[in-house]
Amino acid sequence: MKYAFSIILLAIAFALGWFLNAPNARPQFDEDLDPIQLVDASPEWQAKTKGKSTREVAEAIYHEAMSVSFEEKYQLLGGILKKDSTASKLNARMIVMSMSEDELVRAIGQARAEDADRSTMNLLYGRWVDVNRDAAYAYFLEQPDPDDVSTLGYFIFKNWVLEDQAGAMIAWAQLDTNTQSKRLRTMVYSLAEVDLAQALTLQLTYGKADGNGPKNYAHIIDLWAKQDIESAKEALELVPRGDAYEQALKAYFNVLMDENRDLAMTEARELASNADQKSVLRSIYERWINDDVEGALGALALEKDPQQYMSAWRAADKDPVLVMDWAHANLDGAVQDEFISTAINRMVRKDPQMALSYIDSLPYGEAYTRALSNLSYNWARQDPEAAIAWFEAMPEGEDRNNAMRNVLSEYVNKDPEAAKAYFLSMDGEMQGSAVSNLANRLVQNDPQQALAWINSLPDPDLQSRLIKETYSSWAREDGSTLFAHLGADGFAKLDTNEQRNLMRSWADYSPREAADWLENAPEDQQKMLTDRVSREWLDHDTYEASIWISELPEGESREAAVKNLVNSISSSDPISALDWVVDIKDDGDRNRSAANILRQWKDKAAARDALLASSLSDDEVTKLLADVFNEKSGS
Repeated sequence: MKYAFSIILLAIAFALGWFLNAPNARPQFDEDLDPIQLVDASPEWQAKTKGKSTREVAEAIYHEAMSVSFEEKYQLLGGILKKDSTASKLNARMIVMSMSEDELVRAIGQARAEDADRSTMNLLYGRWVDVNRDAAYAYFLEQPDPDDVSTLGYFIFKNWVLEDQAGAMIAWAQLDTNTQSKRLRTMVYSLAEVDLAQALTLQLTYGKADGNGPKNYAHIIDLWAKQDIESAKEALELVPRGDAYEQALKAYFNVLMDENRDLAMTEARELASNADQKSVLRSIYERWINDDVEGALGALALEKDPQQYMSAWRAADKDPVLVMDWAHANLDGAVQDEFISTAINRMVRKDPQMALSYIDSLPYGEAYTRALSNLSYNWARQDPEAAIAWFEAMPEGEDRNNAMRNVLSEYVNKDPEAAKAYFLSMDGEMQGSAVSNLANRLVQNDPQQALAWINSLPDPDLQSRLIKETYSSWAREDGSTLFAHLGADGFAKLDTNEQRNLMRSWADYSPREAADWLENAPEDQQKMLTDRVSREWLDHDTYEASIWISELPEGESREAAVKNLVNSISSSDPISALDWVVDIKDDGDRNRSAANILRQWKDKAAARDALLASSLSDDEVTKLLADVFNEKSGS
């Protein structure tokens, strides 16, 4: 298939050339033949064209199209293009060639309004550029969004750069930056087909290192290397360093790898940049693995740079067993665990039972634990009933509980009703281990449905546990919806610990939304909940949290938030912390917070100066000088 497209174009060009240059003795058809019949493939048309060659049929279509109206030509073009064949493409080209320039412009406008397919636009744009490139270019410039006529720009500059490079670049300079990048790529690719040196010069002169630049350089070097590897190596040195060079370098070595893998490895190790060496070697190994897993892994075992081992990840998809054996023989520690876990994960997707046999042979440790986790998740996705039978046969312990939780989580995604039924069939201890995972998955799917199911359960203790876990998961997933569901009255009915935990979960994920809701909280819980929200927000964004705290009304809630703010910034920004400490109303708390700030301050001289310049009262300053700096009054 490599040259199929070129052969099709060659056939079309041959037929078109014959039509334009053949002698006058051409097959003729009835003058009154309805051209629409060409589309319908009527018996009359089939009879008249029986035994005729593709080019003879194309000539007949051109002949007929020259004698009909624009509307009929356009309708005929659409009908022919519905047939996906080489002959229909040639026949469509004949219709377009029969159009005058005015008809081409009308056809383009109508096709754009109808959002015609790419093949139609390609034919019309390409022909217009052949007939009147200047008019096509003027039309292209008039469009408010060049991307809407990107194909037209492609045809304009594709041939223009070959016929008149200087003129093409003058025209190119009038385009906006984004369109310049796209059309430079068009011209570079077009030039590269006939003169690689000119293409490289054009890119170096007008191109940028970002945007399409790296792809353009890579394309040039790829074509160059396929023609002359040594010249490509010299041209590569002209490519600007950075992403463009990295992609061009990879293109060069991809070709060299196909021709001579050993030479590619040798040249890669001779690269001056250590980063380039690593990148190219990794690319070589990855391609090698695709062709010869065993050979590539054998070579990787001799590598001195452990980072190159990462290339073996690719082999896990092709032969996970081989990768595990290789990891056992060549790796140790955490790297070995990573590889074994990944290989088993790939194996689980193909054959869970085989993966299980390998897991059972592993020594207990990180690799074993991670492998069990991967097995339970992936097996449940494929066959939850088989996964359940597996973990139920495991001995009691944490591994069994973890597997059960993982399987149930995936079971809910695959078949929620069956998963809920299985959960209800568990004994009390297993339910207790699984309740959090079940609630989390149900909330992710539909929290309202989850609550409806929970409320239908006959066991009040189980209901209570599930509701708590559901609310907790819901607060993390979408706190605003949960609190809207609860309302102020529903929230007030929860115990204090539940209130605190739900507010913490919501504030951890969306502190601003949680803070906005606080005005709905029960009055006797305002201080506790403000304290919770301020702690979480300060952990995420001290600046935004401090703005919110500064706008809180005076009272116990604000006092709690200010204390949290002072504690949060006392080490990182002691000057601001000392400014904020003045807002603490309780004398004892204010003094303790100020003393804590000053003691943490590494530059004691700066700390003393800041204390003296603070808004604290003279008595407080005197006390702090004595407590923190051991300075007696009057000294």
